[in-house]
Amino acid sequence: MNNAFRLPAAIAATLLFFCGLKAQTDTSKGFVATPNPLDRFTAFYLHPLSSHYEGNMFEADYGLEFSSNCAINALAYDFYFKKPLNGADIKSTTDKLSALNIGGRETNAGFQFVISPKKMYNHLFTVKYAFRRHQSAEFTNDFGNFFFRGNKQGAGKEQIFDDLQYLTTRYDALQLGWTRFFTIKGRRANIAVSAGLARGFEYRRYDIGRSRMFTESNGEYIDLSLELEAKQSYFQPYRPFYLEPSGWGAICDVKFNMAINEKTGIGVDISDIGFIRWKEGSATYSRRDTTIRYEGVFVSSPDSLSSPGYVERLGDSIVTRFNIPFSAAAFNTALPARFALTYYLKFNDKHFLNIRLRAMAIASYRPQLNIESVNFIGKKFYSTTGISIGGFGPFDIYQSCGWQINKRYSTALGLFGIEGMLLPTKTAGFGGRLAVAARL
Repeated sequence: MNNAFRLPAAIAATLLFFCGLKAQTDTSKGFVATPNPLDRFTAFYLHPLSSHYEGNMFEADYGLEFSSNCAINALAYDFYFKKPLNGADIKSTTDKLSALNIGGRETNAGFQFVISPKKMYNHLFTVKYAFRRHQSAEFTNDFGNFFFRGNKQGAGKEQIFDDLQYLTTRYDALQLGWTRFFTIKGRRANIAVSAGLARGFEYRRYDIGRSRMFTESNGEYIDLSLELEAKQSYFQPYRPFYLEPSGWGAICDVKFNMAINEKTGIGVDISDIGFIRWKEGSATYSRRDTTIRYEGVFVSSPDSLSSPGYVERLGDSIVTRFNIPFSAAAFNTALPARFALTYYLKFNDKHFLNIRLRAMAIASYRPQLNIESVNFIGKKFYSTTGISIGGFGPFDIYQSCGWQINKRYSTALGLFGIEGMLLPTKTAGFGGRLAVAARL
């Protein structure tokens, strides 16, 4: 089995075995949890401290998150909207560079139908569609200074570009799922498993191992050594990406939640375990420790960053000068799987606390700690206020509010990276989420 799948598969198998061995079907409604505000909102139907959910439901959501431990929002906005870059913003970014610099963006959207058969009280069935776009990068202090300020500031010395990573991928998935509610020694628990097909639309990954750049003191030449592994999916030009997938694969999710007592619970969430086989025509590049002399200047000034296609010209120049060999053939890649372990704490009927540890496979994403407070206001509103430490950025603040419009409809709206929005020239982080749900 591929190494990328061993840990998720082992965890999933352990959970399934544990539930099969210890679970007892509960045909009554005597769960540990008692009716509380969690029950009024469909968003909490799998929460270990909520009561049993009954009925059919439709959910839809869209979310975007960006963060970085080195960039600032002002510079990110200019890149995103293709505006001229501000020299002061470039300086602020380079001043924040450290030994390990990370940045990333995620777009997640989708919907699902939850079906609750009347004669199967302890079971739910789901049909789910999800779209994902992931971008992440990891680079050294020297590379960040080179990218943003050019090679002139490194004249007469060797710069280190080791262990540079860049990944971008887009895919969607259609999954069928099953959820079961049960008790373990009187403690309410549930497990949700789903699996289905995944379509890949784009995949590009660049991994630079050992890399050095020496700029001659007078700028007459550059000696650049490079060790590169790269993969790029086949792209069909002039066709909408959703009509011409670049690959097909499989995907599955596993969620497990259990109440420890009436005040605490735990949850394990393993999502997007899977792979995509990218079709024939995709390219794999490989070049081992090669050095060339480049008689030119990569970046003449910071203003060059504002010119259209700068990044593409830089990459094309490197590929052309190094004459990097490639093979055009199908290849397999693992999806950026997500893992989360959550501890749930109930203070009283209106105030709850979640402590969550998150991680992501094959991406430039550090383990992230989330601490969030969930508070219910009256019978129709709740708010979630949280902070995250790690991930793509060093620190992010997020806030969301939920509204139970009536007995059938509810919605939630949230902002991510509030500190980056308030201080765009000091730090990075922006995004948001919109979700709607209806009991059918």
